[in-house]
Amino acid sequence: MMSLVSSASATPTASLRTHLNDIAQMIEQQKQLLAQMESYETQIRHELDRVAFYPVLSLPAEIVTEIFIHCLPDPEHINANVNEAPLLLMAVCKQWARIALSVPALWRSLELDGREWEDQELLDVMELWFRGNATRKAALRGEIFPTVLARFMQSFGAKANRITELTLAFGEETLLEFKEIPFQMSQLTELAVYGFASAGQSLAINAPLLRRASFFSISPASLSIQWSQLTDVTCGNYSFDHFFEALNLLPNLIRFDVTMASDGEHRDQTRGTLTHLNLRHLRLVQDSDSRPQLPMLHFLALPHLESLETDEADEVFLGAFLIRSAGPHLETLRFLANSTTSSKLLITILRTLNGLVSFDMRYPSTKLVSKFFRRFSADTKMLPNLRSLQVGCRDKSGEISLVGLTSILGPAVIERNKRAKQKATQRIDTLRLVVSAAAWSTYTIPKSDLQPYQELKDDGVDVYLGTKDHPFEWDVSG
Repeated sequence: MMSLVSSASATPTASLRTHLNDIAQMIEQQKQLLAQMESYETQIRHELDRVAFYPVLSLPAEIVTEIFIHCLPDPEHINANVNEAPLLLMAVCKQWARIALSVPALWRSLELDGREWEDQELLDVMELWFRGNATRKAALRGEIFPTVLARFMQSFGAKANRITELTLAFGEETLLEFKEIPFQMSQLTELAVYGFASAGQSLAINAPLLRRASFFSISPASLSIQWSQLTDVTCGNYSFDHFFEALNLLPNLIRFDVTMASDGEHRDQTRGTLTHLNLRHLRLVQDSDSRPQLPMLHFLALPHLESLETDEADEVFLGAFLIRSAGPHLETLRFLANSTTSSKLLITILRTLNGLVSFDMRYPSTKLVSKFFRRFSADTKMLPNLRSLQVGCRDKSGEISLVGLTSILGPAVIERNKRAKQKATQRIDTLRLVVSAAAWSTYTIPKSDLQPYQELKDDGVDVYLGTKDHPFEWDVSG
């Protein structure tokens, strides 16, 4: 009985094994056929490459170079991104890669986000951009993965002497590593650093050519640089104390652009006056709409100041600052008025600024506009050297409207320019009426109010009516 069962089961087993063997042979035959077809495909491709004609590959290298340069989304800020030129061009074919590598304009700057690259790829990008001996601009952002950070720092240090402009916007961990190494940057002329903590050792950069710098949310103590060399500095989100700390470190500063933090900190009114003898251009603004009780101008004396923009000081502090600075020869003033601005006091102050060439007054009241331009059109001693005038308005209670401003500004400038023809004062060459509104906003202004602006244009005055970025369409014909 047992032998019968064994004999019965042996037959299907042998049959299955035979069938598997047949399948294996068929697979082997198909593999051989596939290999033959792949070999044949390779031969055909080689023949196609030999006889085919691709017009784009026949273009002179000079033409291809110009095309490649126009492929850059932003020639001044070139991203290390595989979906953009130049890396995208490198992936098309070997000929394009060779041409791309030979075009310096494709590699003159590097925008690198450490979060987009891992380990060896990050190092390869650095080597690709910095091959040869040419100088580069570099902007480094994000975080560098810890597994490659030490090697990246070594690579960056080796190339630091060839960087002319540097932006550091790394995360905290990466920035801390940058503090560990002093960098020699003999070609660096411009530096921007974002988000440094004030504690611990400072970032040390030896850059004998450094002249321009930007610092955002940074304590000056966090930077060990040649402060006395700097002539042009921009600071963002700066505190009361950091403002004075920076200004004391910058004896040769000529241009200072500062946005003060609106953190509600107390400004010590007992702090003495800081006098800076070299500062010529100051932009001092708040990062909020509210004015502090004590503006920074209250603590400054700038006897050689030529241009001033401020939105944190009213006319009282402005007048006191000008007196304290012994009458600086201001040529440019951009002043934020409001519904409480004293017309009489501001007009008195402006009448002392005989050297003013450009004046920008934003958001004045109807009362201030009426009194100022009535005086401006008739009094030749009111800003006698003014050539450029800009007035801004917005739809806010207590401030003059666009329609109201339009009806007053144009006629006043026409009267002023009539007096200029009599050599009694300078002529207004540039007139801008700028409204803070959406680009698609529409306004209805009587043609009679627009006619003076057309007359001014016909007389050669550069007239602009519109928002900051978009001019209005207006027509007085018909």
